[in-house]
Amino acid sequence: MEQILTFALGVLLVLAVAGVYNMFKTSRQVKKLTEESVNKEREYEDNFRLLDIRIDQEIDRINRVHDDCIKYTDSRTDKLESRIDSRFNDSAVFCDGLFNTIDAIKSKLKKK
Repeated sequence: MEQILTFALGVLLVLAVAGVYNMFKTSRQVKKLTEESVNKEREYEDNFRLLDIRIDQEIDRINRVHDDCIKYTDSRTDKLESRIDSRFNDSAVFCDGLFNTIDAIKSKLKKK
């Protein structure tokens, strides 16, 4: 009986030591996983911040391209407008010259 009790206490002692060992091992794993989780969270926040910065840069770039397109279009429109105005002015001068020539011819015909 004494041997059975000693055996049982020995087994219990081994199980207790194994349990304490497993508890510390699990504690280290939990601590390691917690640190990894914190590191992943920081990495996520850094990536999110970098993404925000990149998006803001792209928005600024698109705005600059848009402004450049508007400036270019305005420049071309102004140039086209000045060309059309000069052609209308040339046409008006030509028509005025025709009317003056016609009037001169009419007045010469009336004199004869």
